[in-house]
Amino acid sequence: MLQDIRDNSQGVIAKVIIGLIVAVFALFGVESIIGGFITLPPVAEINGEEITEQQLDASTQSLLASIGGGQDLLDQGLVQQVALNQLIEEIVLRQSAENASMLISSDRIDQVILASPEFPLNGVFDGDLAVRTMASQGYSVGLYRDFVQQRILLSQVARAYNSSNFITEAEMQKVAEVSAQNRDFRY
Repeated sequence: MLQDIRDNSQGVIAKVIIGLIVAVFALFGVESIIGGFITLPPVAEINGEEITEQQLDASTQSLLASIGGGQDLLDQGLVQQVALNQLIEEIVLRQSAENASMLISSDRIDQVILASPEFPLNGVFDGDLAVRTMASQGYSVGLYRDFVQQRILLSQVARAYNSSNFITEAEMQKVAEVSAQNRDFRY
């Protein structure tokens, strides 16, 4: 059978077809190699840290997955803008935590993982189930620990800003104007 293929592939038409196939594979190969060297401009830049199109797409897909059904009715531009705002907020919080040299202890990370509602089996933490669940989400144990650490750190920074008592100069001016008002109420 192979001999028949070899005998029939000696014609001009067969050589042209094989040449076309080789050219197509070569062009796609060259494009993939060159495409690796060409970088797209960033979608946004926050304090020197860039957000790429791939990061925005992943964040948008994650947001759509968390919303669930009815995605056809949503404005994709609005969803993408919300995802971009979430990425920007996350980067600003992470940079703030890094500037403040904030860290989360390994014990705290372990406590959060052990208390996670997705890992217990019959009310008891199951390590095998945890590893399988992490793998199904695309994480190794180390990457999942890093993910949990970053989430705890970001939530602590966000809580610190939310519970702090500071106001801007414009807000202070509005408070002063409201408190200086005199009103007369008649019944």
